[in-house]
Amino acid sequence: MNQEVKRIKQEDKKALKGFSIWMIAALIIGVLAGMMTSLAEFFFADDIVSILTGFMQNIVLPYGMPVVTAIILIVVVVLYNKGKKMFLSWDGDDEEVMDKAEEYLSYAVWLTSMNMIWLYFIFGATFTGDMWEELKYNDGSFSTLVWTLLFFILGLVVVSVEQQKLVNLTKQINPEKQGSVFDTKFQKKWEASCDEAEKLQIYKCAFKAYNVVQIECVVLWLLCLMGGFIWDFGILPIALITIIWGTMTTVYCFESIRLSKKGGK
Repeated sequence: MNQEVKRIKQEDKKALKGFSIWMIAALIIGVLAGMMTSLAEFFFADDIVSILTGFMQNIVLPYGMPVVTAIILIVVVVLYNKGKKMFLSWDGDDEEVMDKAEEYLSYAVWLTSMNMIWLYFIFGATFTGDMWEELKYNDGSFSTLVWTLLFFILGLVVVSVEQQKLVNLTKQINPEKQGSVFDTKFQKKWEASCDEAEKLQIYKCAFKAYNVVQIECVVLWLLCLMGGFIWDFGILPIALITIIWGTMTTVYCFESIRLSKKGGK
């Protein structure tokens, strides 16, 4: 027991050095960020808002959804065709060929997911705060509303079809896979049809994403804190980040407790 306590203390002592360095670095960065925040608020805070607002209103909001969706569609079609061609010409021996085909499909799935997130962002940004106030005072506000809704719906349809095609081709490559993208329980059925190696890969990816989002929440919290000083964001942005952060941590911890009670099942 004493040896174990000694080992734990030595481990903490060793880790404390690195932790202290990080804390000092964070303090220095915090001081510099505070100074930069004060300078930005005094010199060019309003200019930044004007530039970003103009860019959003004149370029991103009118053309963001159709242009990005069209570009991603072209790339996804190219990746899909490459993967399908490799699958159809596969001789059944060279596993590297199929690994490459599935890699193409994985990149395509990622692009479609990012496209969906982009659609939600543009749709939300169009009717948020100053953006919507500006639109309401323009004569074309109704037409903007119609086009935004149209591009949003069409974009989601395109993403759904893309994902359906990609998943179906993946199921042809791996006949054991089950589930339709139009099924509300698709994720559950897909996971159930994966073998142990694939499930382990999923769990490792999920844990990696969890750790990255933990860091991202800290960064976003800092940005919102600085933004509160410069642009008077208010409490809502920090509250939303805290809710997401707390929800993610709570789900992870309670799921860990639940699985430990049931032997990991």
